[in-house]
Amino acid sequence: MIITRTPFRVSFAGGGSDLSSYYSREPGVVLSTAINKHMYIAVKEHFERKFFTGDTRDARQALAKQQAATPQKLPVLRRMCGIAREMREILTSSGDLGAFGRLLHESWQAKRSLSDSVSNPRIDELYERALRAGALGGKLLGAGGGGFLLLFCEPQDQGWLREALSDLRELTFSLDPQGSKIVHVGSERD
Repeated sequence: MIITRTPFRVSFAGGGSDLSSYYSREPGVVLSTAINKHMYIAVKEHFERKFFTGDTRDARQALAKQQAATPQKLPVLRRMCGIAREMREILTSSGDLGAFGRLLHESWQAKRSLSDSVSNPRIDELYERALRAGALGGKLLGAGGGGFLLLFCEPQDQGWLREALSDLRELTFSLDPQGSKIVHVGSERD
């Protein structure tokens, strides 16, 4: 049996330019980081189905809609790539993190315009509540339609934001510098 541990990633900007319908036309740019929340994958000789009864969404549907709309959305995707470059510059030059938050907002607005499957009324309502509570920007993590809402706000506004979204569960995280790792190699009995 082999078990691997891979950190989840947070994509800040450029999502959509990593789809073949875009990068086969021109270079894509995605700004992302790995965080200290992980997925574990176990591979063994004989696999038995049991690791699920929770709600899921089919990311393939959301991605298929985005792929199909790419030719009409090239200007939006180009701007999203530009935002990713601007964000990288802010992060590597110790720039204004408030500007980073505002670019995160611009990126989310652009991403939402790519397809109606990127967001939904509940996510839009939560996002608007967050903005009213002091968030400078944010986005939904993943292909769209559900998942985690990432928000950026100044430290002095975090209490207001937590209060405004108290019906949600906060997930704290930090950056993960290690990447994917093999954590076990051996028999199932080891």
